[in-house]
Amino acid sequence: MVVLKPEKFNKLWVGLLSGLILPMIAFYFGWKIKYPETGFVEYLEILKILGIFLKVSSLCVAINLILFYPFLNSNRFLATRGVLMATLIYALVIMLVEMT
Repeated sequence: MVVLKPEKFNKLWVGLLSGLILPMIAFYFGWKIKYPETGFVEYLEILKILGIFLKVSSLCVAINLILFYPFLNSNRFLATRGVLMATLIYALVIMLVEMT
């Protein structure tokens, strides 16, 4: 049985990278499941026209909770901080996109 040491994944870049990648994967699957025949730019336009870009993006970023709580409960505070940073980066990007 392999036992993972808390120090192994307790790195800021681990949390940041995983916090940036997981919402992208969720957004990709949402796109391919709902509108598999459209291109990515068309999908973004559809979301903006329907007025649900903010809602869909927020749901994708909320998936970071799947990473946040296990990192927090296992005392991997640097990785937790990385996930939180990734979430804030997404919040800023979403806010900027919504303003345009």
